[in-house]
Amino acid sequence: MKKIFSVVLWLLFAANGTAQNVITSSNVNLRTAPKTDSKVIYHIPKGTPIELNGCQDIWCEVTVAGHSGYIAKQYT
Repeated sequence: MKKIFSVVLWLLFAANGTAQNVITSSNVNLRTAPKTDSKVIYHIPKGTPIELNGCQDIWCEVTVAGHSGYIAKQYT
């Protein structure tokens, strides 16, 4: 079963393209690659601040607690 997770926008994108700060609104799985069957490298608890580094297609690259990986864009 596909796990559902979401991220709520905390600050607006900076005009210069720097990372965007967001905060999780539910538990989120951080993955090693932008696909649902990739390894989960970190479980991001609800309410955790993360850096949104950029999005392409349906995935976003994020950094949290020293870990970098991917979460699905539809939940950002």
